[in-house]
Amino acid sequence: MLKNAISACLVIMTLTACAPLNRVKAPPLNVDISRSELRPATYRELPLYSGQLVLSESGGPVSLLFSLFVEQFSPYVHAGVLVFENGEPIVYEARGRVQLETGTVPTDTIEGRIRARHLGKLLRRQNYVSIYNPPPGTNIDAMVRYVREQYRARLPFDPYFNTGDHSEVYCTEFLALALEAGGVPLPAATAIRKNPSLAVVRDWLKLASDSLYLAESMVSPDNRAMTLSRKHSIKHVRLYQAAKAELHRRFSADQKLGNVFSWSRGSLQYRPEIRTFLARAVDLQVQEEDVTEVHAQEAVTRLARSMFGAYPM
Repeated sequence: MLKNAISACLVIMTLTACAPLNRVKAPPLNVDISRSELRPATYRELPLYSGQLVLSESGGPVSLLFSLFVEQFSPYVHAGVLVFENGEPIVYEARGRVQLETGTVPTDTIEGRIRARHLGKLLRRQNYVSIYNPPPGTNIDAMVRYVREQYRARLPFDPYFNTGDHSEVYCTEFLALALEAGGVPLPAATAIRKNPSLAVVRDWLKLASDSLYLAESMVSPDNRAMTLSRKHSIKHVRLYQAAKAELHRRFSADQKLGNVFSWSRGSLQYRPEIRTFLARAVDLQVQEEDVTEVHAQEAVTRLARSMFGAYPM
């Protein structure tokens, strides 16, 4: 029943939440700096500082699949901590790599640890990146010390996403623990959806918890410093995020993954109607050129109703 939704490759790409989907040359950077971000630029005309939170999404069907697992929608599926090393912005992150082996559960083959890569490399591989300032009062020195210590200790990546065991960590769990080291209480984990289609995937992969740390629960819109993308305009990014949020809302308990995705030519694909919806959404001609999240969501919701009708899909 779920053969189109359960594939080793698609699920592992989702769960590692770090693997690049493609490699591209670096085009001009599209930047949206928050009006509340008044601090001076520190790196290539951008106000970047150690301790900022780096949230991102790699794009494509895999990212949408990951977002469907939890009750609350988040436009981000990966997270890390920015630290300046020798004048360069480095992102510390929990990343896993899969080594598929015939006859094994894919998660059993994942190996990974805390890694560090230049922000520029992250931008080339992600659909978009948002930088958030940590909550007021965060002990930045303690936070930075923690991520460096875990990098040196080679803290392992957790392929089973066990929220209650911090001896191994997945990406957003690492961010939550880094904030805790800086004096910020651990956020409440977000419940995994009670959906039979998702449950089959979850059981097969041996996912250990009923909830996950969600990037969106660790940041405040007021603390967003900027959004960056080398692949899309900021308007495109906001419409795309709104379209993903609309699909998340419409994925009710009786929906099946096969209604959204298919498996074709060795990779995860959108169903034709979903692909058309996303394409039309990002090309919407909204009145405001500098489209806000609210305007983007209103326009996308109108499109969804015209294509899919009332809830659910």
